[in-house]
Formats: sequence, structure tokens, C-alpha cells
Amino acid sequence: MTTYLNGMMPDNFLTKVVGVSFCDDYPNNIHALAKNTDSMTEPCQLVRDKDNEHDENAIRVEINRSVIGHLPRLIAIILAPKMDRGEQWTACVDSIVISQQNTNKPGLKIKVWRQDDANV
Repeated sequence: MTTYLNGMMPDNFLTKVVGVSFCDDYPNNIHALAKNTDSMTEPCQLVRDKDNEHDENAIRVEINRSVIGHLPRLIAIILAPKMDRGEQWTACVDSIVISQQNTNKPGLKIKVWRQDDANV
């Protein structure tokens, strides 16, 4: 994963979603996305989670108002203040990651972009 130690964040990037296994209905929720041929255009909402007891910079990733995980901490630490200042960021499913060795623990990657960015 790329880290943005200088505080700069590209206008669009790919990232994994973390904490998926702690969400309701895991792994069925991710398997359902994988079975849906339209899932690659499924919009994701990025929601600031300021009251998160583990990370004050937490950003939830939601699909249809269901939490599917969070942005990685090193991304959230840069993106959260931008969102708090009013920048609009959004995302969509990029890929479902299912290992043939362990099909019961799927993962998810998303494309994230600043909403006013025309280069998505």
C-alpha cells in the first residue's frame, strides 16, 4: 500500500477495504457482491466515523447504507481532515479478492476519488 507521509493525496487511487471480517453478514456480503455482475459499478459511500473508538480519523465504506469496512488507517489519517473541511470523496467497487486457497475470507478493493475530479 502506498503511504502519503507528506500529507498529499492523489485525486484518485485504488485501495483495499480493511475490517471487512468485522462487518455484519461477512463473508456473505462480499460473496453477494462477487455474484452481482453489476457490482463493479456499485457506488460506495465514504462516511466519516468521528466517534469510532479505535480511530478518530476512521472513514467507513458503505454500500446501500450497509457498512462493509473502513479505509486503511494511513489513508484515513490524510483523507479525514480533507473530508472534515468539506471535500467530497466517493468510491466504487474495483475488485472482489477471493483466494482459491481460502474462499471463506474474501476481500474488497475500491477506487476512491475526489468528487469534483473530472479524471475518474
